[in-house]
Amino acid sequence: MAEAAHALGHRILRADLAGSTPTCAAWALAADARRGQWGLAVLTALPVTGYEVADLGRTPGERMSRAAQLVTVTTPAGASLRVVNTHLTYRLFSPVQLVRLTRRLAASVAPTVIAGDLNMPGPVSGLAVGYSPRCTARTFPAHRPLLQLRPDAHQPGRPNPRREGAAPAVSDHLPIRACLRVV
Repeated sequence: MAEAAHALGHRILRADLAGSTPTCAAWALAADARRGQWGLAVLTALPVTGYEVADLGRTPGERMSRAAQLVTVTTPAGASLRVVNTHLTYRLFSPVQLVRLTRRLAASVAPTVIAGDLNMPGPVSGLAVGYSPRCTARTFPAHRPLLQLRPDAHQPGRPNPRREGAAPAVSDHLPIRACLRVV
């Protein structure tokens, strides 16, 4: 990720999540047997005016707690925008984590986009009160997408993400690339 950030001229904000050092081979992502670090990262070229990591809790059967990165940036037009990056559990408790997250976000008036791997069908993401799912494309499983399990969400009347297409898969989900316009 550091190489990608450097190549793009972007700043990297990392949140390493303790409790796990999986291998790519264990997830059938690559034949690489080296250990890696489980975490979250945001790459940005915009000025960062706020950053925090929110703990979303551990679910039964998981060795680590899930989290979200709350990154506030200043757009070229001078507006403030908060981008939230998260990877919720694949277990049935992802809606609980999403509700925890949106309650935490409710304290701010900054326009907010939630992105990342929510690990839930689009209709369930409706539990994020005040946010609307924006991605309707099928994203899971990556080799033959049948379900839309990776929605992103935005606040109505706020940033408006638009799906532009999927990048090559290096996960069990297809990734989503979005273009944001702050209105």
